Amino acid sequence: SMNVFGEWLLVGVEDGSEIVKNIKDWCQIMNTQNHCLDAKSELFPSLCRLAVLSGKATFEYDLFLDILHFYDSLDGCSAGKEVLTNAINTILTLRGKYSRKHITNLAGTIINSIPTFMVGLSQEHELDSESDDVAMDSWDQFKDYGWAVAIETMLKYGKNVPLVIKVLLEALNSTPSDKFACSTYNKILHLAC
Repeated sequence: SMNVFGEWLLVGVEDGSEIVKNIKDWCQIMNTQNHCLDAKSELFPSLCRLAVLSGKATFEYDLFLDILHFYDSLDGCSAGKEVLTNAINTILTLRGKYSRKHITNLAGTIINSIPTFMVGLSQEHELDSESDDVAMDSWDQFKDYGWAVAIETMLKYGKNVPLVIKVLLEALNSTPSDKFACSTYNKILHLAC
């Protein structure tokens, strides 16, 4: 099914949102556990490909958030990081009239989700998300999470770093009362410099 969805997106189906809805249904299947099949690691490359194709077709990159969550649950699958990095680089290296819009939308989707990821992590580790100390004390403590891999990938592709920084600054300016988000965004900006 994932290959068929991908082919539909490649041939330029008019309403890619219906396909994205079906892809999200497949994401539910990936959440199942089976002793004989690890659906997440088996289907992760296909899901990454579909996220790229659906983003290119619709300019919406919400499917990448599902990918980041799945990446976090792959339990150290070595190929997962390479697949995720390649998917993001595919968008970062797009050429043409709309390449900036694609890159900005992908960066915005990922960057605007960071506070949600961080709050989830703070709850997982029983930390106080209102504390200034909770946000990234050290990049090393977060570098293995999907969103951190995504940020590092976006900051490595030099040509598009200014676009990513612009999105970071917009996110920072839109959350001035949220100390937690501001601290996290500031630390990511520090990484970019």
